[in-house]
Amino acid sequence: MPTAGISITETSGTADGTVCAGSAITLTATGGTSYNWTLPDATTSTTNPQSIASAAAANAGTYTVTVTNASGCTATTTTAVVVNSLPTAGISITETSGTANDGTVCAGSAITLTATGGTSYNWTLPDATTSTTNPQSIASGAANAGTYTVAGNQCKRLWPTTTAVVVNSLPTAGISITETSGTANDGTVCAGSPITLTATGGTSYNWTLPNATTSTTNPQSIASAAAANAGTYTVTVTNASGCTATTTTAVVVNSLPTAGISITETSGTANDGTVCAGSAISLAATGGTSYNWTLP
Repeated sequence: MPTAGISITETSGTADGTVCAGSAITLTATGGTSYNWTLPDATTSTTNPQSIASAAAANAGTYTVTVTNASGCTATTTTAVVVNSLPTAGISITETSGTANDGTVCAGSAITLTATGGTSYNWTLPDATTSTTNPQSIASGAANAGTYTVAGNQCKRLWPTTTAVVVNSLPTAGISITETSGTANDGTVCAGSPITLTATGGTSYNWTLPNATTSTTNPQSIASAAAANAGTYTVTVTNASGCTATTTTAVVVNSLPTAGISITETSGTANDGTVCAGSAISLAATGGTSYNWTLP
């Protein structure tokens, strides 16, 4: 009797007859001079070896071969082929910057990329470094933007998939002040003076005023500053990408002086400002630190 055998050649993992869909596998009968195969679909073939270029579910099952030697004696043996379907490769994104989970984030926001569908993963990052960490957790900056490719190991082979991360810049938030009371544009004004605060750096603005109310009006114009207008002004600036930045400025409102003039003279009724020609009179301004007189 011949010694019937079947050798298996395949590169999808161990040469054990278990392959991933799409992989090549070859079954070679040995021990005789002629061979009669019965395939999983019950058809027969005398072709030896049996070569499958791209394994599919229809190729799975039991392969039986009858081996005949030169003396006309026969023996039969079998082997099984298992065809595993490929995984569904995926990358899920978790982030809450702007449109949630779309991969577009503002600088400084956190984003997590999780590969799915495999048992182990090899990431290639935008800077060409590699990592086997899964998920990839990123505190995003400009250097983190780009294409993330992951190869997952499942069904005894690697499959790649990619996703893009876009990191949008934050706006440069600013507040300019316009006022001419005292030192121009320093935010310190006298009561009753106008002052304008203009936020810059974005496309929309949300102000928080000293009394804790909010406003989207920009600029903030105060026609006649009062004590209630003093305090911290905070504005959140949003740019066209939906990214935000916040800045503050202080407004100081100084009260007006109580201006007075005291008169000193002894001609007639003392200190009433009516004097005889030739008499001495003294006028002293009060209430301030400096004085500017306009004379008759």
